[in-house]
Amino acid sequence: MIEDEGNKVVQEGYADLVAFERLFVANPDLTKRFELDAALNKYDRTTFYTSDPVVGYTDYPFLKVSKEKSEEIKERQAGRYHERATPVKDGS
Repeated sequence: MIEDEGNKVVQEGYADLVAFERLFVANPDLTKRFELDAALNKYDRTTFYTSDPVVGYTDYPFLKVSKEKSEEIKERQAGRYHERATPVKDGS
């Protein structure tokens, strides 16, 4: 997945930052889509840098998430926070 490739480049020291510019244009909720491993909208290069104020930058759809899925995400995020916040015992 694209997100994993970006993380790998940073972790291996090849970059300090990875930008997902075109993907952000087509997916205004890109971080949520990465989190859910959801499908990405395809961007349309022909609409980049046009004078039309409606087509291109503002007409890509947001991800629709059901209330049940939203609750599942919140529970998973709470679990991740708890895992990081739990101190590790050193065995002494």
